[in-house]
Amino acid sequence: MSKHERLKSRKLIQELFRRKLFVNTPKIKIFYSFQSNDDFVISQYGFSVAKKSFPKATDRNKIKRLLRESWRLHKNGFVEQLIQKNQKGIFWFNYIGKELPSFQDIDNSIQAFIAIFESKHEIN
Repeated sequence: MSKHERLKSRKLIQELFRRKLFVNTPKIKIFYSFQSNDDFVISQYGFSVAKKSFPKATDRNKIKRLLRESWRLHKNGFVEQLIQKNQKGIFWFNYIGKELPSFQDIDNSIQAFIAIFESKHEIN
């Protein structure tokens, strides 16, 4: 992910969680919000794993790496469809599973999110 795609703004993150728009998949809860601001150049993403579920930092970091890699593989078509609809958004991927996942588990959840999101918002 490029520097501009990382969601770091505290103001945007607070707005994202305040709106309470989300999609649940078996392992991931994805919060999202759309932006119409011209200053908002591209869609931005954040990833998190609960410390309570995974006390070891190495496990949390591994899960976040898996989330970022899976999203990187699937985001191009998704983002192109958002651009065609003239929408830009912020997305926060929160891993809610209780056991250490495989890449396939994460990838299936990301694909499920894209399918649910597209049907919910008629993006395709």
